[in-house]
Amino acid sequence: MTSAVPPFLAALPLAFVLACGPTAPSAPSGPAPTSPPAAQPTAAPTTAPAAKPTAAPTAAPAAKPTTAPAPAQRGQVVYSVVGTDVRILNPILQSDTVSGAITERLFEPLLNEDPKTGAPMPVLAESWDVSPDSLVYTFHLRDGVRFHDGHPLTAEDAKFTLDVLKTDKVKTTRTSNVEHVKDTEVVDPRTLRVTLTEPYCPFLDDLTSLGILPKHVLGNSANLNEDPFNLKPIGSGPFQFVEWVKDDHITLKANDDYWGGKPGIERFILKPLKDRAAQMAQLKTGEVDLATLEPAEIAEAQGQSNLQILKYFAAGVTYLAYNNRLPGLDEVQVRQALNHAVDRPQLIKDVLLGEARPMASDIPPDSWAYNPNTPDYEFNPDKARQMLDAAGWAVGAGGIRQKNGTPLKVTMTTNSGAKVREAVVTIAQQQFKDIGVDSDIQLQDFASMINRINKLDFDIFVSGFVFGADPDNYGLWHSSRQPDPATGKEGFNRAGFSTPELDAALVQARTVPGCGQAARKELYAQIQTMVAQGAPWNFLFQERTSIAANKKLQGLDPSTWRRVLWNAEKWTVQP
Repeated sequence: MTSAVPPFLAALPLAFVLACGPTAPSAPSGPAPTSPPAAQPTAAPTTAPAAKPTAAPTAAPAAKPTTAPAPAQRGQVVYSVVGTDVRILNPILQSDTVSGAITERLFEPLLNEDPKTGAPMPVLAESWDVSPDSLVYTFHLRDGVRFHDGHPLTAEDAKFTLDVLKTDKVKTTRTSNVEHVKDTEVVDPRTLRVTLTEPYCPFLDDLTSLGILPKHVLGNSANLNEDPFNLKPIGSGPFQFVEWVKDDHITLKANDDYWGGKPGIERFILKPLKDRAAQMAQLKTGEVDLATLEPAEIAEAQGQSNLQILKYFAAGVTYLAYNNRLPGLDEVQVRQALNHAVDRPQLIKDVLLGEARPMASDIPPDSWAYNPNTPDYEFNPDKARQMLDAAGWAVGAGGIRQKNGTPLKVTMTTNSGAKVREAVVTIAQQQFKDIGVDSDIQLQDFASMINRINKLDFDIFVSGFVFGADPDNYGLWHSSRQPDPATGKEGFNRAGFSTPELDAALVQARTVPGCGQAARKELYAQIQTMVAQGAPWNFLFQERTSIAANKKLQGLDPSTWRRVLWNAEKWTVQP
């Protein structure tokens, strides 16, 4: 296990931005005498500069656009996140929801999830056909779609996006989205034919996270991970890139030539803030129009005459993951005991003020594949102690358990966070101690935490997972989906849990002939049971997301499957 570190407090709200979380309160506005100037904005050369930031950043002054733009005639929306900035602006490289908040406005996939049902719905592909053997998908693209630089979007671009993920020009977790693609063929400029290696039920859902890239821009790139495009993106979505001032703002402007019609708002601005107090203050003043609330902030926001509150169950789970490779945590009895040690119902009541529900698996009650009989871990510290006793972890000096002279001690890692996850980690630390397990808490910024986790340098981490409409969880639990620090391979099975039986069931569930829902449901019931019994995670809870929005902002329609920003181009700002 990792060495002990000073216990810091850390947190990360789920809501619709799983990557966000507050840090310490910000410094007074304005540059600190010893702070270096911030980087100059990364700007698209052919677009207008963004508006001047409404507040100076907390660590260093942001670079100002060279010219103030004209007022947004159709209004603008400032959307704030707390504790982290966008990491990258390429849709096939991003894996965090803050980056996705921007890339999903700039780029579009062939199809997406229906916001109400989660079923596939047309986007760039206006229709598609599937062969009787479920091996060949033919996509019929919309006519007249253009990238932001005016270049037509055709089947060549869709083919390029799928094909490049199967090359060594890119390293990304998204390569798994096309691993079952055998061949792609451009039938004509508006028709793409994709042949799979075998029937693969989640294929359409996998396409929903692949924004189509411009082949004419990236076709000759030798390394997409390092390409300048990732800082100056060109997509085909309803908004186009203007500038990015790191840790201060990203500005997008309306794509008035968008195939779906001119957006109702003229500018969309993402504004990272360092703490939640600043976010609440700016919601009240109108400097911020839209933000996720912590449960404890709901009552305060409801008391503001300029704000409206919208709620929905987020398509995600907040979880505590164990590194199943490490001594102690590699024992299933230890992991099960730790799960029994955490009082989730009380945590939900006291910390989340009831704005969540306990989870027993990564498949939510909203899904047709949910198994209500999945084994769960009730709060039972006496049972936890008995399990540790039986596993040979005896109580030693200071009440800390040990085996063969080695103490049972862990470090819990999370990113610089928010109050909810701060409480989760703090409560878990005390409740682990109550059963004889010593623990430290480590705070890191989000990017550093993810890099560390991908290198498998962790004991326990607290994070969030966003699930798709298809219940396929192969990427979370199959043995092939573990990261490999030696090769730089990324993967979401960071806990390192796998069994041959689980591997086989995961493969079978995603390749059922004809993709019959009844057959798949039975397999996913078995999978949920196997994972729960193995206890690689503590599936803590699914939050009910609360959104504060300025009342002048109209048209919001939050969705479990698509979150809150999915229809931003349809929003309007009232005078």
